[in-house]
Amino acid sequence: MQPVNQNLEGARMRPVNPNVEGARDVESVENDEHDVQQELRIGHHDPTAIPDCMQSADGHTQEDLHDVLYTTSDDGVGDHLVRFREVAIKRTKLSTLQRIVEREDHKSATSLLQKRRVIEVDDEFLLDLKQPDVVSRTGPHFVDFTLYVGDKIGLGPVLPLREHDPTWSMQLSFNHTTDLFPRADVRYLPFNPMGRMFKVGTRLQETMWLAMVPTSYLDRGHPDNIPGHYPKLSAATSVLDRKHSLMVTMFFAFALTEMRFRDLHCVDRYPDPLTRESVNQSTEILDVFDCGYRSMRYNTVVGLLVQLSVLHDTAHVRIVHIFVPNIMSDIAQCGDMYFARHDTHLDLGHIGEQKRTLILTLPECRDLDDKTRTLWNRWVRRVPDSWKVDGFITSNIPIFVTMVYGQNQEICSHPDHADDERDVYNMDHDYSVIRQFTFSTASLHRYYLVTDWRNRDVDQILRKHNRIYSQTLEDDLFDEREQVEDLHNLDLLDEDGYEINIYDDEGFRIPRRHPTQVTSHGLWYDLHRAHELFTDDNVEFDAPRRTPFSAYPQAFLKKFGNLQSKSPPVVYNHMVTTLNAEIALPFQRPDDDDDDDDDVNIAHTLAIEPVAFQGYNEISHRFRDQARFHVTQIGLMTSAMAGSTCTRQSNIRKWKHRLHTCRDKLPHLRFQDKINEGSQPQALRNEVTFTLHLHRMKPEFRNGAAIYDRIISRVVKLWTHPLVLNVLKRCVVAFKFNLIPKIYSWCTFPVTCLLENLWQTVQPVFEKPGRCTTAYVIEMVAMLERVLNFGHTGNAQVLVKRLMDRAWLSLGLLMDGFPCISPDFIAYETLGTKTVIPVKNKWPVDPCTRRPLTASKRVQQLTYGDLHYECYEARFTIMNGIKHLTQDIYPHLPNNVMRRACFAVELGLRSYLADVKNLIRTGVMAEIRDDLSSRNADTRTLALERKSALETWLDQDLPLASSDASLPFLLRALYPRVTGEPSLTYSSIGKQSPSWFTDLIMKQCVDTKSRQSPPFIKDGTARSVLVFSVIEAKKTAELGGIAPSDIHKYISQCIIFICNHLRISHIPWVCNTPPGQRRSSTVIFNVWVSLSAASSQSNHARVIVPESSDTRIARTSQQMILDDPNGQWKALEVQLSDFATILHKRTPPVEFDINYAALNQSPSTEVQEIYNHVFTVYDGTRPMHQLALFCAIIFAGLAPNVHPPPKTHERPPADPASLRAYVRNLDWHERRSKKGSEMRGIHSHGVAMDFEHVYRTFQIPHEMCGIILTVFLWI
Repeated sequence: MQPVNQNLEGARMRPVNPNVEGARDVESVENDEHDVQQELRIGHHDPTAIPDCMQSADGHTQEDLHDVLYTTSDDGVGDHLVRFREVAIKRTKLSTLQRIVEREDHKSATSLLQKRRVIEVDDEFLLDLKQPDVVSRTGPHFVDFTLYVGDKIGLGPVLPLREHDPTWSMQLSFNHTTDLFPRADVRYLPFNPMGRMFKVGTRLQETMWLAMVPTSYLDRGHPDNIPGHYPKLSAATSVLDRKHSLMVTMFFAFALTEMRFRDLHCVDRYPDPLTRESVNQSTEILDVFDCGYRSMRYNTVVGLLVQLSVLHDTAHVRIVHIFVPNIMSDIAQCGDMYFARHDTHLDLGHIGEQKRTLILTLPECRDLDDKTRTLWNRWVRRVPDSWKVDGFITSNIPIFVTMVYGQNQEICSHPDHADDERDVYNMDHDYSVIRQFTFSTASLHRYYLVTDWRNRDVDQILRKHNRIYSQTLEDDLFDEREQVEDLHNLDLLDEDGYEINIYDDEGFRIPRRHPTQVTSHGLWYDLHRAHELFTDDNVEFDAPRRTPFSAYPQAFLKKFGNLQSKSPPVVYNHMVTTLNAEIALPFQRPDDDDDDDDDVNIAHTLAIEPVAFQGYNEISHRFRDQARFHVTQIGLMTSAMAGSTCTRQSNIRKWKHRLHTCRDKLPHLRFQDKINEGSQPQALRNEVTFTLHLHRMKPEFRNGAAIYDRIISRVVKLWTHPLVLNVLKRCVVAFKFNLIPKIYSWCTFPVTCLLENLWQTVQPVFEKPGRCTTAYVIEMVAMLERVLNFGHTGNAQVLVKRLMDRAWLSLGLLMDGFPCISPDFIAYETLGTKTVIPVKNKWPVDPCTRRPLTASKRVQQLTYGDLHYECYEARFTIMNGIKHLTQDIYPHLPNNVMRRACFAVELGLRSYLADVKNLIRTGVMAEIRDDLSSRNADTRTLALERKSALETWLDQDLPLASSDASLPFLLRALYPRVTGEPSLTYSSIGKQSPSWFTDLIMKQCVDTKSRQSPPFIKDGTARSVLVFSVIEAKKTAELGGIAPSDIHKYISQCIIFICNHLRISHIPWVCNTPPGQRRSSTVIFNVWVSLSAASSQSNHARVIVPESSDTRIARTSQQMILDDPNGQWKALEVQLSDFATILHKRTPPVEFDINYAALNQSPSTEVQEIYNHVFTVYDGTRPMHQLALFCAIIFAGLAPNVHPPPKTHERPPADPASLRAYVRNLDWHERRSKKGSEMRGIHSHGVAMDFEHVYRTFQIPHEMCGIILTVFLWI
């Protein structure tokens, strides 16, 4: 038995939050169902598109690439850029890559990535377009995209011109509330679509959108309808707001009820409050009673029947017998054999709801259009006041927009089909109710090398063409062209073997012979000459950087690739001007007496307007129909490596699927199998997009037949004009037969080899449960997959600027066309081996957050969710940070072990702060959303003040601190009332301590299987990150020698320390519940707990100081040396309070060695004698010597900050009395020592003080003088 509705699951709405695990079990990166609000799953073909998983927040732009291609600027900052520019550029022939690939020489291939390289194409791979037997051919032509925008209220663009068509129908559904209008097509609309679009149905390939446009839209001359002045809504996307979409839904429910359409009925036209549930209570337009079947296995059914047998509720038993009327006896008789015959499943009915789709015939659709136009204003006047709060429903009207993508239908390619095509365009739409029609045409261009020809019959040519010319038509100069009088006697070829061309009245070439045997050759644009397409020959070309196009190099060839532009080539300018003169209404000024042309915008008078162009090789259609289907562009290897740490079953299934796919065959190998099999299409495909403003056209041209004959046909035919072909010929390069697919394989071989080596490196990890791939390898693979994506698309947005610039990968691609890897990321000596070693000690980090820069974020988020990536990034940050922890992080902590543990804990608590911020943002914005658009000025002002305070609070680094920088803004954001004393609403549990908060965290981090409870926030990531932080802190403690029984306390003290460090003074909590009721476990944004109570343990509790074996050995040895009277010791390590501990020392301290003296010159004989005398006579047990040493230590601590005045040219006096007076009268100054500098010897005015002079001058005992001055010289 098969289910009644097999599409039931697919018809259900996807979850609103794409990051909620379990809701996306069957979704994957391959089918691009990452985001609820989708747009990439539909759209005309864009060879430069990159999937969501490869988008980069800080990616390069095509302007970056454009500047490199067309300028020679060396501007740039950063050490990585300077070092990159110092690397010499090598030139490598394409034939060299060919030989490397044919030999499968992985070592030579990967070694190419060590240097900057430019790939040069050998002449042997190119086709000489100047050969006589090389000809160009254009065609067939296609319509690839159409967009119709209505001119008035109703379904105008949906309806055909024909009155009756029994095969016509449309599907209407109001459940697509999250679908995004395609971003690339926003520019084609005559209004701002943000917050206005609602996908409501389909007809064949046509997608129908309802747009809520301003009422001023109906007045074509209104200033709101001028491009650049369209009214805007405060919406982040094109999606209609949920309440607004429900309002529109209720109107159509009302209109369909008035039509008496099927079973639809509207109980309440204006449900209040307006929610999906209230709409479902009022009408069946959204959901329908579902009697579908759900598959259940045999044991499930038996278990259910056993349960039902003991129930006394006969209604349940009746339901089973209703939906399974004749199966019970079969089950009883056949048992498992029944399920073997029925695919091991039993289809058991269930009661539920299904999203409804309405099928409307052509008469019904016309009736709905009529009801929409006639009932809208009446229905809006009666809406309740609660619906009018923001004024949206009263200030906007519904129009329809329809579009068709990628149909790739041939047009104007066969003269015999012209009548049929004209009829289709004439009858399929009623252009009198359409304001704007946008369409794209595509034309294929090929170059053939002809090996055999067949001449055309001259008489046949003469019968088809009345006049024949020897020149093409340029600028409508008919009189200057020479007419061919005798075609029979005109030579076919000139003396060089070229065909002597002839032309018709319109200047198009008339072929005089047909090729019978040819080989086709692939084309790319020559990016160094492509600007000629966009340059008017009559205007001097100013600067290449201003050319209005973007270049997309292919296969790491800097010079060759695809083009995109917002305007077509300049060869279309004359045609557009001519067409506008023919079909546009004459422009009438508002004031006929005003001759000033300054205020006239010519663009607003055009009837036809070129809006876009792209030219690319047709093989991109073989790569993938859409970016999400390209096997090498979805980060498959990255997700396979990063998924080994998944914990949720849904993510584990995704990971195993990707792992199996990569083990079966790596993505780039699958890609090569596809493009290298047989002959591939390699024509150059040029697509041009035009917009017709029908309200500016003359009435006789506002119909499908005229649009087909006068516009579409001429647009398509222009690509075959000799003037266009001549320009195109100069801007393209042709490759030998079927060579372009091989070029992709050859040029990307070094990158794919490195990917294979990295893949082999991590294979042992997958064999051992619990082990994870190192993040350094994952990030290298993520970067290389992005490099490969650039090689296939040329889109610079895929390159993560901050990370890939430092790795030189994106710098090499942009500046040279070929990737290059910095030695700071890969050990060059390991390239080409089976064990590629990423360099770990120089990985770049964000200077603000200290988190390592990554390239895999988007892939991991869309594949496994935000939570998975947060844990991954935390693991990476801890791993990288612990290895390279700088001394300025927690400098006051007693040892590195605790610093590392606290570093891990801080990452988890910062994740908690992020969850709190998200909770507050969501809660406050939900409260003020309606008030922000309120018509009451006071209400709106208060809402704006709360929003401003919220934004300021969200920017705080310490948001939960009791400080002037954060707390006032938190109160202002949370406090909704105008009067009264603002304060946080505290929980009934009273004040708590930081240790209480720490215990709650530790309990849930240790018991990971327990249900999440406060303080953790629903749908937050903090618990998962903190679990990992605690694990890493535990590992650090174990390695640091902490006793197992003390580890829990040790980590708790680290958490308390970080709580104080982050100044967490209050936390959000659950709502207060009356006594006797069960307490909620959901943390809310407006109830708080203060952490100001005293902790059971001090916030600055003494942390157990772990000592490694090396530390204990060093401490023991130092104690033994100190106890030994003859042991080596240092005087300056002795504190004055501990001076008694060295009185037993007989030997002098090591500072008395002359080698410790910082002298500006070699020591004199006298100085050497003093040092020798000190070592000879010193006895640490003599009181006089102990006193001298005590004074020396005092002076050594004082002297670094006491200095004589700056040096002068005055020499000190020589006699003892004068010298004594001179020294005593000197002004001593304090000098700050430089960080890291050594202590220097003190010299008066740069002259070493003579010991004999000092001895005689100050009359100090010789013993003490020697000791003091020895230390004096040393400092």
